[in-house]
Amino acid sequence: MLVMIDGRSVYSPLFGGVYWDSQNVALEDIDRIEVIRGPGGSLWGANAVNGIVNIITKPAEATQGTLLSAGTGTLEPASATVRYGGKVGGLGFYRLFSAYTKNSGGVDANGGLTPDGGHLLPGGFRSDLQLRRQDSLTVEGALYRGSFGELLNLPTFAAPFAETNPGVIEPAGGGVLGRWTHTLSHGARTELQAYYSLDDREATERPDRRGTTDIDFQYHFHSQEKHDIVWGLGYRFYRVNMPATPYLSYTPSRQSEALFSAFLQDEYSLSPDQIHLVAGVKLEHNPYTGLEAQPSLGLVWTPAATQTIWAAVSRAIKTPSILNLSMHRPLSVDPGTDGLILTTLIGNPNYKSENLLAYEGGYRLQLGRRFSIDATGFVNRYNDVETNETLPDEIPPHANPPYTVTPTQWANNLFGITYGAEIVATWHVVPRWSLSGTYSWLKLKMRQNAASNDLGTGRPLMEKRPPTNSELALRSVYSRTLTSMPGANT
Repeated sequence: MLVMIDGRSVYSPLFGGVYWDSQNVALEDIDRIEVIRGPGGSLWGANAVNGIVNIITKPAEATQGTLLSAGTGTLEPASATVRYGGKVGGLGFYRLFSAYTKNSGGVDANGGLTPDGGHLLPGGFRSDLQLRRQDSLTVEGALYRGSFGELLNLPTFAAPFAETNPGVIEPAGGGVLGRWTHTLSHGARTELQAYYSLDDREATERPDRRGTTDIDFQYHFHSQEKHDIVWGLGYRFYRVNMPATPYLSYTPSRQSEALFSAFLQDEYSLSPDQIHLVAGVKLEHNPYTGLEAQPSLGLVWTPAATQTIWAAVSRAIKTPSILNLSMHRPLSVDPGTDGLILTTLIGNPNYKSENLLAYEGGYRLQLGRRFSIDATGFVNRYNDVETNETLPDEIPPHANPPYTVTPTQWANNLFGITYGAEIVATWHVVPRWSLSGTYSWLKLKMRQNAASNDLGTGRPLMEKRPPTNSELALRSVYSRTLTSMPGANT
């Protein structure tokens, strides 16, 4: 799943996820959170496989004045936000902010606190300027520093063959983003965004220092009254330094990655106000798997003002992380009949991108202004999904004490299919209160190919498929923020 904040990706190429302990957006500054389910590779690129979460903060004009906020709770004993917003002459608006959060950590099976508590202190600014009637500029930046505990297990060659050690994570860094939007005389619009960040993550287990440069350009225009076209180009460069620890190492410890991309999407009106065809593709080139294409094709039919029917087919990929390609981690030491056995997990330089081919469809019915029903269904076909394969044993020479190494390695030997459906009924009782009921149904069938010996991630081909998972949910929502947002009910 790809996660973005104000148009910048916070997805880490190191392990293929998000360092959430370094992200702390003040709730009071959030305008909306867009959740796009399903693949979005043709627009957002690699790693937008099962969904995209885009956190969008408020413009500076909406956060004028002074805000002080403080709170306390069982697992978050202290939190505070300070914000001030003002004007930049006649050009626009700005805000300055800082926040502090202290976490007690999680709870173990006995009800005690786990040693992963800590604190995070971010601070930053945002300015939104109207340079000319057709030119606007947004500049925002932030710095952060924190400290968190963690509990680590390290395999040893002496009984009991493992030791538990307290560890620490100390994230620090910052970044700055600039976005220039220019509106042309015929209604077209260009947007140029540049971002740079420097993140220094001191950690007992997995330290890393990463610099990121990201540049994106988009051009949006209408052609012949039937085409709504947007195209863009992108460049992203990572430089990562990952010092080795007894828990984890990389080969080499210093790596860099350059990503080049281009995308095109055309929404073509086959019938005005009724039938639209949406076609798009994103091309990306990375140093590990080369050129990757992520196309999509969708059809939207609106037979009446209260009904919409849609269908789409698309491809998305998850590119290899640095862990997949070049890691080395000792997993466990166990006594065997011929001595000790050290099990390790190592990277695979031939690791491929995981890929998804998705078929989706849905129907929406609006019954009056307050009641709506949505029904969706999908079939997802996954290939080259991650597995953990056992390699032949190795006996290191001159080892004292003698031991055998059983290496395991990342590979792409899993494939399968997921399919499901969901029905959602929503009733807007009053403008600030809505009730929704949801039923979702999902089936998952993953299989290993003949080359796999992984017993943990898939099922042999002759096994029965897993049972159906279903969920019935009823929700009541009281809203003070979405009612004034255009399209809030869509």
